[in-house]
Amino acid sequence: METKIKIYNNFMALLITALFFIPLPVQTQSTAEMDRQAQEYFDNKEFSKAVALWLNILDVDPNNMDVQKKVEFLYEMKQKKDLELEKSKLNYKVAKREIIKNFTQGVTFEDAEKNLGVSKENARIAFESFIIAYRIDPKDTDMQLIREDMQKLEKLLASEDRRLALSKEQREKAAALTALAVKAMDEARYQDALGHWSEILSFMPENVDAVEGKRQAEIAIDNIIRYESIRRFMASGISFFELNNFKLARQDFMNVLQLDPQSTAAQDYIERIDEILNSRKKYEQRLREAETFYLSGLKNIRENKFDEARDELENTITLIANYKDAKERLASIPRLKADFERRERERRLREIDEQFQSGLIALADSRYQDAISAFETTLKLDPGNKLALPYIQRAKDAQKLVEEEVVDRNSSYFDLVNSLAVSGRRLFEAGKYDESKKRWNQILELFPANRMANEYIFKCELRMNPEAGEAIIKKIITDGEDLLKKRSYREAYRKFELVKAVNPGYPDIDDLLKKAEREQGYTGSAVLTAEDRTDLDRRYNLGMTYYQRGGEDNIKKALVELRWVAGKDPNNIKAVVAVNKIESQMRSGAASAKGEGSKLTPAQELLVRKYYYSGINYYSNNDFKRAIAEWRKVIAIDPGHTRAKNNIRKTLALIGQ
Repeated sequence: METKIKIYNNFMALLITALFFIPLPVQTQSTAEMDRQAQEYFDNKEFSKAVALWLNILDVDPNNMDVQKKVEFLYEMKQKKDLELEKSKLNYKVAKREIIKNFTQGVTFEDAEKNLGVSKENARIAFESFIIAYRIDPKDTDMQLIREDMQKLEKLLASEDRRLALSKEQREKAAALTALAVKAMDEARYQDALGHWSEILSFMPENVDAVEGKRQAEIAIDNIIRYESIRRFMASGISFFELNNFKLARQDFMNVLQLDPQSTAAQDYIERIDEILNSRKKYEQRLREAETFYLSGLKNIRENKFDEARDELENTITLIANYKDAKERLASIPRLKADFERRERERRLREIDEQFQSGLIALADSRYQDAISAFETTLKLDPGNKLALPYIQRAKDAQKLVEEEVVDRNSSYFDLVNSLAVSGRRLFEAGKYDESKKRWNQILELFPANRMANEYIFKCELRMNPEAGEAIIKKIITDGEDLLKKRSYREAYRKFELVKAVNPGYPDIDDLLKKAEREQGYTGSAVLTAEDRTDLDRRYNLGMTYYQRGGEDNIKKALVELRWVAGKDPNNIKAVVAVNKIESQMRSGAASAKGEGSKLTPAQELLVRKYYYSGINYYSNNDFKRAIAEWRKVIAIDPGHTRAKNNIRKTLALIGQ
């Protein structure tokens, strides 16, 4: 027995192992199969199932244009159905309200006909809209209830049409009998009332008052206690209704229906109460939504996001036309936006001007890296700036000269140059001037402007040819003075500095150095005569006069004069700064007119698609609040997303009905 149990246990263990480790076929559903299934759901009017499957496909394949189009088409169909259904409900309410007026006391024949005409027209629109909605989605659960209401309204209108078609004599007879029947009911003469109602129905079989009156009389005759209870609940319900205590009123009318399920009066009151309560509920919902959009609009105004603020405030007004000061806020946006853009333009121009001038000052102070940084910042702020580029190049050229004069410790050549310099000095001190000169020449092959190498070569020449020393120095001084005349101050300074290094006491050398240092500019140019300078001053002043007058023509004239001055005298800082300022202002105006939108990153595009289709999914399931929330996420990432904006507005319009 134990052996049998052991064999059985071993067999079960093997079976379980086999079940776990033998590969089973995996049921996977391709996108094509999902698309086919979704299309089948769509054809069968099962839209929620269809959109769910299509959105699953987009999770796997976000760029599937065919499925995107299907989702959009389904959404548009659903939206059309919703709008037509709301339109149908709205016109049904108006039609019902107008026709009920005909059953109140004291209505003239002319008023009754007018009420019937208004009711018929609204009923026609209600029927047409209902048919459109029904054809799109006949399986909607609300559709069947609305269909029954439409059929009742149609019968009521037909009955009233026939009633008003009767002769004046018949209408007057029916009115008189109705008065007698009502009086009899009030005096508890129910048999008499029944007779009057029956007589009316003999020649006016669809008279609504008579049909209901006869039924009430029969209830009273059959069970007076039941009838009195119905009257008591009905009177109490009407009293509560007139006091706007709809909760208690509805309870009383429900009690009436428990006693008399066919009571049209109780049904009408309950319908009116539900309509009022639903309207209040919708209004409260609209209030909450309006407040959300309103606060978002104010936040965007504070953050100077005026296009977004406009959208939010327009949505607020779509929900509730006169919500707080939304209209005033919306009307103020163009002015606020224009003021902000003007301030931003002025701030940007000030920053451009400050950076450009900082670059000029840094260049004058030989702070070349600071100058380059300032001019590059100018270009970032004002990409079309034509003056910044040449100044960047000048600063870079000057910086290169400085780097050649003194080799930086961080340079890869520093160790080599330092080794040659040590060797060159040692050979010079040992009197081996020719060998020393070779070392310094090796440095100059790498850095032609190296100050130390030039000095030692000059010293070597003087030691090797002492008799020619005076002539060499005089030649360098003469070259330096020529450079001063040509306004090549940096090169002149280097010449005088070389003389100072080998002969500190050379006559007037300090004065020459000071002059070159004081007049050191940014570029070499032709020497300006006194007449040239007078002409430059005249045209500069003329240009500034035009500029101060203002106006497009004067600004253009000013630019012509100031450009001429800056071109003739590149070192005229006032003219250069004025040209830069005016050109930046002109470009700033053009740039603000164009406006540029920022491009979304791939990650942002993915989020936009996700939130957009998530909104459609919520909308398809009648979750309008969440649908709007998802589309607002889309706009937060992509403020120009037209479809999301339109979807929000259409949904808000639907909620607002």
